[in-house]
Amino acid sequence: MALIRTLFRGRSTVHCFGVEAYAGSKGGEELFALLERCRPRVVLMESFAAPDAEVFTGGQIPYGSQLNKAGLPRAWTMIEDAKFQNLWSCEAVGVLSALRIGAELRLADRYHAVSFDRLIAKRSLDEIRTNVVSATESLAQQLEGRRATAIAQNALCPFFPELWSERHAVMANVTKRAADEEEDSHIALVVGTEHVDHVASLLDDEGDIAHLLSAPDDTAPFEVQVEKRCVLAALLGATRAFPQDLVLPAPDNLVPEAAEVVRSVYPKYHRAIAGRLSQAGMKSVYGSVEEVISSHQQTVHGLSQLYELCDQLGDPLKQAVTS
Repeated sequence: MALIRTLFRGRSTVHCFGVEAYAGSKGGEELFALLERCRPRVVLMESFAAPDAEVFTGGQIPYGSQLNKAGLPRAWTMIEDAKFQNLWSCEAVGVLSALRIGAELRLADRYHAVSFDRLIAKRSLDEIRTNVVSATESLAQQLEGRRATAIAQNALCPFFPELWSERHAVMANVTKRAADEEEDSHIALVVGTEHVDHVASLLDDEGDIAHLLSAPDDTAPFEVQVEKRCVLAALLGATRAFPQDLVLPAPDNLVPEAAEVVRSVYPKYHRAIAGRLSQAGMKSVYGSVEEVISSHQQTVHGLSQLYELCDQLGDPLKQAVTS
């Protein structure tokens, strides 16, 4: 059963819905039912996939204008079917369900790249090393005690305020603003299950978040900046918690000076982290960006595939293939 918290902000009702796994369909039926029943005016999402769209924290996600106009109504009909829901990720079901009822979709979180840039800029190389060692050891101990979460992201984020408490403050602020703007209405927040209680606890906090929406300049020397990114990239590559390219571009996209640093230091960090986790029982530890991307492939259809679905449904010649 999905985690759902219903709270009140002034005269608005806020429904916080927890997505258990973004790569799975679990919870989709419950999210569809919640949106159908409560008919929120605004649905806030933790993530999005809107090619070429400029989306800001708290801003609209333009699915309605981007998805095929002829195919989208047909997708709304199909989303009523539980079998169809089980073929799609929970958040994809949420997007179609929200559009079906005329709700406005907005981004609740900030970009992960901003979170990582803040994390890197605010710490010295030694501090990042220390944090990564602590996070790695904690995950290893969970693995050894068979208490590890199914999602490494959930185990690692609490070690870094930029990936945890700061994001909760951002999501709570966006939710409050939506509730205040849409009086006498329902608002839905769709985020990972691990975030729900933290965000809910901050809905009465009136603090400002402007300073949390950008990263300070990193004043460390260039080589040190690159090495800091290598340490984090090694952690992400070994755990698959986030894509590595959030902190370090693919080798082909590095300037020569950065590539030299990466070749020198990345392998030792990755070997140390992957070795400890492998010793603790983590299976299928990867080192390259390509392998990490492959390991993130979903077992159900995700947000980005909504475009293909609506294009197919909007083209009579392709509908037979979709059905």
